Amino acid sequence: MDYSATREQHQHKHSGKFECMVCQTEVHAWSGTHDYFGWKPVKKTSPVFGRKTA
Repeated sequence: MDYSATREQHQHKHSGKFECMVCQTEVHAWSGTHDYFGWKPVKKTSPVFGRKTA
């Protein structure tokens, strides 16, 4: 499953990780001056036969 998140820069270092809400596997881990929050699943649309995707 794909997710989107908001990235924010801070003066102090942050570390953390985010796990999939469905299968509990690690999606993203970070350490540094950026922090990530507001994780949301990205809904994918099914491809339509004969239509080109951008």
